[in-house]
Amino acid sequence: MTRDDIYKLIDEERTRQNEMWGRVHPVPWSDWVMVMTEEMGEVARAAHDAIYGTVRDRDENIDNLCAELIQVAACAVWWLEELNS
Repeated sequence: MTRDDIYKLIDEERTRQNEMWGRVHPVPWSDWVMVMTEEMGEVARAAHDAIYGTVRDRDENIDNLCAELIQVAACAVWWLEELNS
């Protein structure tokens, strides 16, 4: 996966978030910390599954880890957007 591919996936996830949640403004920083922590928890679980899951499920687990990382990156972008609006 190239950097351009990754940026495209992050942008698509941001669009999906906007469609799902709309413009949530203003969001206290403490809430953003909670959102990012929850998302990182999902990354930790996906990483655990990718490392310790069955060989049969390895590709699926790696795909899930990638999806969770994209969601974390998109949430970080969203927070940055809100800081600058």
